[in-house]
Order: sequence, then C-alpha cells, then structure tokens
Amino acid sequence: MIKSLRISYIFFIPIPFLIFLLNCSQFKQNNPIASNGVIDLSTWNPNIESVNLEGDWEFCWDQWIPPNAEESKWKENCNGFHPVPAYWKFYNIPGKKLSPFGKATYRLKVILPTSFHNSYGIRWTEILSAFQIFINNKSVAQVGILGTDFNTMTPKLKPDRTGQKLVHKTTK
Repeated sequence: MIKSLRISYIFFIPIPFLIFLLNCSQFKQNNPIASNGVIDLSTWNPNIESVNLEGDWEFCWDQWIPPNAEESKWKENCNGFHPVPAYWKFYNIPGKKLSPFGKATYRLKVILPTSFHNSYGIRWTEILSAFQIFINNKSVAQVGILGTDFNTMTPKLKPDRTGQKLVHKTTK
C-alpha cells in the first residue's frame, strides 16, 4: 500500500503544479523580448505594468565600447547578440572560451512609446560586481569601480537591500 501511495503522489502532485506553471506562462508571453539588440516597447503602458529587458542584447567580450562610439566600432569589436539574463561564460563565441571574470559591454536599444515623456526606472538584482549604466550616452548609475581585469576592479554589494532602483528623467 505504501508503494502505491508514493506513486500516486509522484503522478498527481506534479500535474496541478504543471497546470499552474502553464497558466502563469501565459502572462509572460505578452512581455516584449529583445531581438538583435532592440526591444520595442512602443505599445507598453508603464502605468499598468513593468517590463523585463530580457532577450538578445549586443555583447562585446573583453571590450569597453563607449556609448557614443561610431556604429563601425560596435560592429568590428562585438560578438553578436546573446541572451540576457544569462551567465556570459556560457555564450558560444567561436574561438573564445569566456571566463566568469572579465569585462564586457552590453548594449540594448529601447524603443519607447511616442507619448512617453515621464521618468523611467531600472531595477537590477544585486551581484558582487562593478558596472556602469548609460542612457542616451549619459552615465546614470555606477556600482563599484571598473577595472581592466579582476585584480584592478572593486566590486560592490549592499547586502542590506534586495535590489537597486534607478529613476532617470528625460525629455525629448
């Protein structure tokens, strides 16, 4: 009798859980996903929902490309588009084995609604790292001190918080 009970639990507990997960995935399907370094939020209503900047971002391994660099510099120094969020050490770049430690530049073009003239925010999960965020070529946030390698950078982490929020106001 005990064996049949265990088998019953194995088959009947996951089915309701699977149904729950499938129902939850319907909500996520409506979120825009970045493709080839661009995410189109032109139909997004920031008063109703937030959006994750997930998808394929432009990625430049072992490079710091200034945000105002010519497009040709991006094309010659970058390694294509790769999924975010993800660990870069798992990116498949021909001829390169990426370390979990190093430097890189990510870039994403965000298309906002034409009627959107308010402030916007970015929230990120804290990790022991150093990074700088630019919006429209302007540095709007920096965590830690960037370095050329693991030994010259100073990572930062504030363990008393669960996330950081950045609010940036812009005008056209």
